[in-house]
Amino acid sequence: MIQCVGNWGRAIVARLDPGDDLLGSIMKICADQKIRTGVVSTITGAISRARLQHFSSDQEKSSALIDVIEIEGPLECSGHGIIGEVNTPMMGTTPIGVGRYVHGTPYIHVHMTVTSHDKTICGHLMPGCTVWSKHDTSHFTIMLAEVTGVSLEMAVDPELEKLGAGRGLFHRLTQAES
Repeated sequence: MIQCVGNWGRAIVARLDPGDDLLGSIMKICADQKIRTGVVSTITGAISRARLQHFSSDQEKSSALIDVIEIEGPLECSGHGIIGEVNTPMMGTTPIGVGRYVHGTPYIHVHMTVTSHDKTICGHLMPGCTVWSKHDTSHFTIMLAEVTGVSLEMAVDPELEKLGAGRGLFHRLTQAES
């Protein structure tokens, strides 16, 4: 086990507009605020469309371990996750992972739960989750918090990546300067 101790930094609270892409909005906030390590402490609101990555429903018949599910809304949603930085210089500008990340950009790993009138699904937040409101102004709110003194990076193990399907991705955690 690797443990690092950091400190809470700034807290950023944002209200998103109807039609905003949730993952894109979080990535933009992290880039604008220069958040390198932190948490998505809460996501609260409704979305018009969910796009989530989750384990395949048929592990025996499917060659992929993961599937992408798309659900039309409106849907209630909640979520939380971690913020890091993509550190994969060997990949350069080739997009990888759920968020189509490239070296040097914010890395957002969020678990989302969405609920319709008849089902509830949980999975990884992907591009394509759009904010919904029946008014011009939404009440969709996210809270992010910066963590200093710790570095969290999405990295790639080249040997495991040879297996494909993002199997080489991992979170590199190190103690950093505050």
